[in-house]
Formats: sequence, C-alpha cells, structure tokens
Amino acid sequence: MKLREHIYYLERIGGTTTTHSNRSLNDHLMGTYNILKSWGCREYVCIAGLFHSIYGTKKFKPALVNPENRFDIVKRIGPRAELLTFFFSLITIEVLKNASVKKRRTTLICDSMEIELSNLLYTQLIEISAANFLEQIPHLVNEEGFDYEQYVDGWDWIEGRVSEKINDHIKRSIKGT
Repeated sequence: MKLREHIYYLERIGGTTTTHSNRSLNDHLMGTYNILKSWGCREYVCIAGLFHSIYGTKKFKPALVNPENRFDIVKRIGPRAELLTFFFSLITIEVLKNASVKKRRTTLICDSMEIELSNLLYTQLIEISAANFLEQIPHLVNEEGFDYEQYVDGWDWIEGRVSEKINDHIKRSIKGT
C-alpha cells in the first residue's frame, strides 16, 4: 500500500481531528515516519511509526482503532508493522529502559506481564520511541508548564541499543533544542 493511502486512511479514522502535541495527530504521525525514514529504518518500521499511536498509548489515550480490530490493521500495514504498533501501545520509555537484554532475546516487564521479544524487535521499538520523542519536542517546548529538562533527561541508556547515526541525532537534537 502506498504512503498516501495510509495517510488517507488515518484521516478517515480521525487523525486530522485528533489533537497531539499542539497539532493534529496526523501531523505528528507523519513527522515520526519522516524521522524514521531519514534514519534509514526498514520500511515496515517507518510504517509502524506512521501508525504508532492508533491504538492509543499509556500517555496518549485516544485510540483511533480498537485493539480488538488488530487483524484489519495487519491487512492494511502488514504483520511486522502492526506488531510494532501494538507493542508500542503497551509500553513506555521506562519499560524499554528497564528491559532485560540477553544475547538473542529481550524481556520487557509491562503491567506485571512479561513480554519476550527478539532483540531486533526491541531495537525497533526504541527507534520508534526515539522518533516519537524527537518529533514532539519542537511542538511542546514553548508550552506553559513544559519541563524540558525532565522530558529529555535520561536518554543516555539507548547508547549501544540503536545505531550510532540514530544515537548521534538524538544527542544533537536534545542539545540543540
């Protein structure tokens, strides 16, 4: 499916009328997609970035799609992108940060539930989370009550868990904002 078809679908399900970080959710989702694309992430990771909040998240409650309808999203974006999108709805940065990373598998503890996944899937969730984070900063930094230091504090943990290119982009973005 082509990118414009995905964007049109997101518009139809409420992406342009749902607010996120002082603009439409579609703008945020497209920005997240563009960051992942600029990092050279695999296309299904970029598509997961485009859809990352459709089920809602721990911090962003509006769900455009009920997770019970996951199969419809699998048909639309494919199983790998949908799995990343679904996991993104369950986790937080703290869950990723506190993961138990072994040689081939990573275990996340989320709401007292253990989720075991491949290290590749774990890395891709970090990439989407980092792109999501970086995309929001310029839109939140001037918001009353926004605590920039608290928001950006503690991203050093990803060093060695993502590519050097992505890690450098995060460091530059945090220091440059």
